[in-house]
Amino acid sequence: MFVPLVPYHAGGGAASFAPTDVHATEYEWALAQYFGFGVLPCWRGPRLYDSPATQRLVAKWVSFYKTHRAHVESKARPTWPAAIRGSRGRLAKNGRRLGLPWA
Repeated sequence: MFVPLVPYHAGGGAASFAPTDVHATEYEWALAQYFGFGVLPCWRGPRLYDSPATQRLVAKWVSFYKTHRAHVESKARPTWPAAIRGSRGRLAKNGRRLGLPWA
């Protein structure tokens, strides 16, 4: 997966998060999804943040990942039946304990 921090050939400016301080809400959503599900994508661009506000967002989700790494990287159970479409999530299982619900 790619996180387009700067415009590139396929989608131009509409398909990138640059400048990240202007697209902070969308950028935080992407960070939450990737770090929350333990998917570390390829970052397309020269830097992860371009302002103190987005630096705090990146630090927040990196801290989340480091804190919950054992659960995020463990096996997970889906929280929805296979035939139902709509709200989806997962419940990470670490050893005998279940925890870290994520939707």
